[in-house]
Amino acid sequence: MGKASIPTDGDEGRLHRWFAVELNNGTWDLIDGGLSERSPLAEQERALYGAYASTYHWLQVGTVANHGRGEYVIATVALTIGRLDLAAAHAARCSELISSHPDDFADWDRAFLGELLARVAARSGAADAESLREAAGRLAAEVAGEEDRRICLERLEAGPWEALA
Repeated sequence: MGKASIPTDGDEGRLHRWFAVELNNGTWDLIDGGLSERSPLAEQERALYGAYASTYHWLQVGTVANHGRGEYVIATVALTIGRLDLAAAHAARCSELISSHPDDFADWDRAFLGELLARVAARSGAADAESLREAAGRLAAEVAGEEDRRICLERLEAGPWEALA
């Protein structure tokens, strides 16, 4: 799939949406491509700043769900590169948004939040990490859409889960 063309019609909303989508997709490409705390600093920064920039653009034109999903991506990048403090802060914000606006989020958003909270606990070495991971697995298994459920379950299987030293 090729990159979409940048809108040039002067529609600021379309530009924000385009940047939000492209930056989000580029960030996930880095995560899925093996990003870790051992990756070169420039690659770590590219992923983290891409997640922040995508979220910024969603804040301009998106919904509360887009905001929550942006917080999830920022936290995921931070976890992946070993920035637990940052990951915990953005996971908490994601949780707050879902709790405050439950009708605006899908069942898979809650499953991803469960995975995120479990992963923060695991990477931090928290005692409740395994029970949180089991709860996340139950949330993922309950996702109604078959494709969405598959993606949630695959995300649970992906690393990293080990505690950071």
